[in-house]
Amino acid sequence: MRTVHPDEPAALCLLQVLRATAYIAAGEEITITYVELGQPMLMRRAELQEGYFFTCNCARCIAAPDADMSMEDVMLGGLPCKSEGCGGVAPSETNNVCRSCGLELKESVAVAKQVDSLLVNAQKKRDKLEFDDALDYCEEARDLVLECSTSSGFRSMRVHDELMKTYIDVNRWEDALLACRHSIHCYEAAYEVGRL
Repeated sequence: MRTVHPDEPAALCLLQVLRATAYIAAGEEITITYVELGQPMLMRRAELQEGYFFTCNCARCIAAPDADMSMEDVMLGGLPCKSEGCGGVAPSETNNVCRSCGLELKESVAVAKQVDSLLVNAQKKRDKLEFDDALDYCEEARDLVLECSTSSGFRSMRVHDELMKTYIDVNRWEDALLACRHSIHCYEAAYEVGRL
């Protein structure tokens, strides 16, 4: 079996299990992704260029405009508007104005940066085998992301993936399964966004 990389793969590899995400005919090439699909296009392309030395030219990347974030990118990496009844999204920490109502989301940007910092600290603690401290960072990041982020966005995926790994490290299997289930929900939502 040979696998190749597109940003619209026919399969996902979760917990060392290859799971089809689309119909695969007998003899058809099985494709997987090298990067988190929940990332906005510019982040995916940068990671592929940096880590694998190529620019992705799959249909999903070509369809996304380079100059501005697509609606897919906004939903995956954006910050939800906190204005009552708005339902809009700001594209990112650097462009933090809601596309629907124009509200600047300074508080959401600060929380997003705090979540990213907590995840970095959690990974460092896991690397040092300090799992209890890693778990504290992960759970704090989860609480923040649930309060401030889109539940299916890239940040939520990262938090729940890190939580799952840390729960596995400390043999909390039921909690790991719950985190995994949430991650799968995030991935499924990302795939649906990608098909718009």
